[in-house]
Amino acid sequence: MPRVNKQIRHSRITFVNNCQPKRKFSSEKEALKAADYQMLLDINLELSVYKCGICNKWHLTRSQSKNI
Repeated sequence: MPRVNKQIRHSRITFVNNCQPKRKFSSEKEALKAADYQMLLDINLELSVYKCGICNKWHLTRSQSKNI
């Protein structure tokens, strides 16, 4: 009796939009202005900006400075 191969069901690839909950800025200048303001509120906070490859907008990223 011949062997019957089961058909493999492929699942659809879905891209998760990881920048959904993040604040979006239309320009680098606008993002830098927001970063400067936030760093004035918290002196130990260091923010930088980056352009998102998913939504093509600008986001803030943070790193806590080391206490001296």
